[in-house]
This record gives sequence, C-alpha cells and structure tokens, in this order.
Amino acid sequence: MQHAIKMTGGMEPAAPGAAAERAAGFTLVELLIAVFILTVVTSTVYTAYRGTFRLIDESGYDGEVYEAARAVMSRLQLDLAAMSSYKGEFMFIAKKQDLTGGDFMDVVFLSAAHITFDEKEPPGGIAAIRYLVEEDNSSGSGTGTGGDMPSYRLLRVDNLFDNRPREETTAPQGYVVCERVQSFLLKFYDPSGKEYETWDSGAEGEIQKKRAPAIVSVQLLLANPRDRERPYRFSTRFYLPVNRLDRDGYPTI
Repeated sequence: MQHAIKMTGGMEPAAPGAAAERAAGFTLVELLIAVFILTVVTSTVYTAYRGTFRLIDESGYDGEVYEAARAVMSRLQLDLAAMSSYKGEFMFIAKKQDLTGGDFMDVVFLSAAHITFDEKEPPGGIAAIRYLVEEDNSSGSGTGTGGDMPSYRLLRVDNLFDNRPREETTAPQGYVVCERVQSFLLKFYDPSGKEYETWDSGAEGEIQKKRAPAIVSVQLLLANPRDRERPYRFSTRFYLPVNRLDRDGYPTI
C-alpha cells in the first residue's frame, strides 16, 4: 500500500533565478560605504595634486629670485670694478632713501662700465652710474598677502658724465635690474676698517673727501610672498683697492 506524503507549513520552493538576482544587487549600507571610500580617495588624490603643483610654483619663484639677485650682484660688481676718477678725484655719493617699508639706498659713482642703448651715443666713456629704488606701481605688484603691501624695484641709471648739474626733479631714466625688492642696504668702510652708513666724496672730512670707500657691503632682501617676515636674503662685499689718487694723480690705496 502506498502512502501519500503531504507538505505542510506553507513552504513553497523558490522560483529559479530569484536567489541570483538578490546576490547581484547592493544594499543601501553598501552603497554608502562605497561613496565614502570614493570620496576619501578623491580628496587624497586632489590634495596630492594641488601640493605637487604648489611645490612646482614655489620652486619656479625661488629660481627667479636667485637669478635676479645674481644679476644685481654681478652688475654691481662690474660697475664698481670699473670705477673711475675725474680731474684728480673720485666721485662716490651714497645716501639713504626716504621710502616706507624697508631700508633703501641711493648710490652714484663714476665708472667706465657704460652700457650703450642708443646708436647715436658714444660706445664708451666715463659714466655716472646710479642705483636707486622706486615704488613699483604696476598692477598686482604688491609683495604682501593679497598685494596689500607696497612693492619696490631697483633701477640702474647710466649717463655719460659731463660734469653738468642735473635737475633733481627730473625722473631717473634707467632700467629695472630687480623687482620685489624689500631692502637694498649698503655700508661703507675706509682703509682702516671703520664702518659708515653713508658716503660723500664731496664732504669736507679728510676720510671721505675726493675718495671712494675701500669696501662696499651690499645686503639685498627680496620679498617672500609666503612670509613677508622671512624674505630672501643676499649679501656680499666688494673690495675697492683703488679708491683715491696720490699727489701725482695716480690711483692708490
């Protein structure tokens, strides 16, 4: 005799493929975790990307600053090395400039290192070389954060010397040798090593009269846009062994 087996409990076999569909989907929690991981990875990559380009920009600016400082010191060295006398005396005058935001000097001396820019001008001769600082009013030239601080640039003025007085109100006609200047400070030493903050070969004092300094110390500070309190600092000294003339008019130390 055969007995029939009856299924109870309301259990019915699942339809084919239903379990596979549930396994292929994602729950809400899984989606949130995936979005969170994607956000973290994207933020990390973006931060690294920005940091890399920031370092590239800073390295490029550092290179420009060091090149500018090298150009200033090299040009100044050539001008001082060719310092010349006129009618038995040296002309060398250096004074402080009345500008806010830093220490700046205005220095002029005679030199044979004349640079000709005009074809009508003689190719050589004794020139009055002048270095001075002026405010840079070009757009976006501020050296502080957001360009709120004044910016200065160093000029080199080169005029053939004719011993004629010039109008003080005449704007100096020169070319820019350096920008973003925060300080241009010079100090001077006589043959005994005594230090002076200014120099005037036209003064009546025996030390400076008709003489140039024996040593010129130069300190150049260029603005650091990331931290104005920590500018780029460059300094050197130039020795001028021939800084006066003897009684016969020959250069001597």
